[in-house]
Amino acid sequence: IAPQGQLQTVTFTGAPSSAAYQSTFTVSSTTNASTEAVITASGACSITGNTVTMTSGSGTCSLTANWDADSSYSAASSTQLTVASKIPPVISWAAPLAITYGALLTGTQLNATANAEGTFVYNPAAGALLGAGSYVLRATFTPTDATDYSTADAQVALQVNQATPTLAWTPASLQLGYSLG
Repeated sequence: IAPQGQLQTVTFTGAPSSAAYQSTFTVSSTTNASTEAVITASGACSITGNTVTMTSGSGTCSLTANWDADSSYSAASSTQLTVASKIPPVISWAAPLAITYGALLTGTQLNATANAEGTFVYNPAAGALLGAGSYVLRATFTPTDATDYSTADAQVALQVNQATPTLAWTPASLQLGYSLG
């Protein structure tokens, strides 16, 4: 039997140095005493059982394991810190159907979506008239929630086909005595 008041031998592991918003990880704790650790979370995370969920994309998650004293050992505690990081939003943007020269870019081609609220800036922009050829359309997404999400870029290919020319010819009046050949 250890003398009363001896320090517990404890371990508290599992917290990474950094973790992304909405990710989860598991922590574990052990001791040579008869007590179980009570693990609490504060800052950019929450904990249920031994599973930690990152609730923010910025700040620090602080996890503390506390062991009560028992008849042989003093109380003990251990802390782990995890820095939160933003996640890139998921952008969906299907390659648009080819357009014909003369058609302006519209929301039909510039129609990217994201899994977070925010705004898109397109290059070239809506209303642009592109010559015949192959193009890469680009979009930059800026999330409304800049605490948890980072900006993101996407691109798709667009083919602009040549237009079929329309010819109009009105023959001039012919005078007698002149030939066309």
